Amino acid sequence: MFQTTHTLIYISHTSTITIISSKLLHLYNELLNKYAKLQIDFKDLNSTYHELLNNQSTLLNNYIQLLEGYSMLNLTTHELLSNYSTLLSGYSQLLERYNALNTTYQDYSELQANYTSLLLEHTQNIRSLIYVFIATTTIFLIAAAYLSTHAHRKASRS
Repeated sequence: MFQTTHTLIYISHTSTITIISSKLLHLYNELLNKYAKLQIDFKDLNSTYHELLNNQSTLLNNYIQLLEGYSMLNLTTHELLSNYSTLLSGYSQLLERYNALNTTYQDYSELQANYTSLLLEHTQNIRSLIYVFIATTTIFLIAAAYLSTHAHRKASRS
């Protein structure tokens, strides 16, 4: 099968067989070169694998940070929604109070208008009473003056 031109076999004390043949040595060297190339390729592949692992680790850390940020954002959103709900409830109560106050104010305005009309009516009544009092006083004064002058005339005639 193989034609060997020179074959030398050395047997050492540790049972190592060394074959020296130009064709076999050539095949052995080719195999050794391929093996060295495979080791270099394996080392490159292993290096690439480690880079990919590092990239995956970085991506995983970034993903964890994003999840933490999302969780914090979600909590903040829930807090804001809770605050908004509280604010909306307070606004509704304030609106109800405003409407009640507005109703009370309208009732007060109606009462004020009624009070003003009553005051005007009472003022007119008092004015009429004053006119009656003045007229009565005037009549009494005229009657007193008339009776006084009439009594003096009778006293002067007698």
